[in-house]
Amino acid sequence: MASYDFTWKIMMLGDKDAGKTSLTIRYISSFFLDDLKLTIGVDFFSKTTKYSDKKVKLQIWDFGGEERFRFLLHQYCKGANAAFFLYNITIPSTLDHLPEWTQIIREHAGDIPIMLVGTNIHLKEQRAVTREQGIQAARLYNLSGFIEVSSKTGQNVEKLFDVITEILFDRYRPGVIRGYSNLPVNKVNKPVTHRLENANSSKYVIRKKLQRFKSFLKKLFEWLADKIRGILDSMSMCF
Repeated sequence: MASYDFTWKIMMLGDKDAGKTSLTIRYISSFFLDDLKLTIGVDFFSKTTKYSDKKVKLQIWDFGGEERFRFLLHQYCKGANAAFFLYNITIPSTLDHLPEWTQIIREHAGDIPIMLVGTNIHLKEQRAVTREQGIQAARLYNLSGFIEVSSKTGQNVEKLFDVITEILFDRYRPGVIRGYSNLPVNKVNKPVTHRLENANSSKYVIRKKLQRFKSFLKKLFEWLADKIRGILDSMSMCF
């Protein structure tokens, strides 16, 4: 069985037109699927990624957006580490239920990070909710961050999950969650700073470049080590 340094449960919430499943599939597979069936109850996805040389497994729970499935949320909130609330920037009503969803999360999952996510930013001409309104909503309900994405073009999709992973690393003490287990985690009493549209910040870009450079150096070192071992083995055969 594969081992992980961290395993985190992330809930994907929002109304049926918010684009939760499209976003999840785009992140998991890098594909965009337009003709998706309505999520019945709850769908489960997972993806393994790396952050700061740690192996991280993200468990993504995609909840059906129709009100008739809302009763399931109370039970599935247990053990969640973070949540996304999605709304469609072309449909203002998809933002209306934010207070209800956040209240349920905080009652049954505790004070976990919640990020507000505006979807379909490629539909600029149909925009009905401004970016400023999204930021104001995130501040009003004391959310951990705000970002706008497009599942169709892939814009900011990877960055969204990078940001929530960074928030979780800031929030939880390193080494508390080890392996794939159901053990409770110990929370650090450290405030989560607001990351409002910070995915394009210079700090974020520099950090990602450093991570790619470190990965390149690691692979180069491994390649050189293999070459040296091969040369030494060849020389030993000659004597």
